[in-house]
Amino acid sequence: MHTMTEIRAIDEHTLLATFDGAEKRIRDMSDLITAGKVFAPLQNPGFFKTVRLVYGAPTWIGPQGQEIDICPDTFYLESHPWEG
Repeated sequence: MHTMTEIRAIDEHTLLATFDGAEKRIRDMSDLITAGKVFAPLQNPGFFKTVRLVYGAPTWIGPQGQEIDICPDTFYLESHPWEG
């Protein structure tokens, strides 16, 4: 299990996450954003940038309180090391 300690949007569709041990990983979310209705609200760049950690998972909370989240382990596996 990978513990995410920080998350932030670095552009309209890319997230930078810090995991335990200070490991930083980056993931382009374009594939999920266009994958269907669940992630469709993330096409709005302003909304995408509101990402935050909720119980250790990258989460967006919509205006009606609906949550969109991603499993930290899945994020880890589908991301690559950040070389910034």
